[in-house]
Amino acid sequence: KAEAVVGVADVHLYYSGCYLMMFCGAVMFAVGFVGCCGAMMEQKCLLGTYFVILAILFIVEVGLGIFAAVAHHKVDDVIREAFNKTLTHGNDTTNIEAQSAISMQR
Repeated sequence: KAEAVVGVADVHLYYSGCYLMMFCGAVMFAVGFVGCCGAMMEQKCLLGTYFVILAILFIVEVGLGIFAAVAHHKVDDVIREAFNKTLTHGNDTTNIEAQSAISMQR
């Protein structure tokens, strides 16, 4: 059903967000593993790498938070415009994708 909504509404950010979350999870796993190994072996190099990566991730997260706070109206407008496209197909009862997208919006 999600593919039908994405196809009708032309919202490709749906899949991009999923892939981004999976990538971030993999990066966090790797960073945690480096930190754990560095602490167990008491190696300053691994602990330093762990600290630098965590600092970079923190700075990126703060930057993305600021961007999201500033640009939330633009994202909202893009989503509203995409879902308004589906409403133009709402009267077509033969278009199953449009009907499923509209039923999900309700």
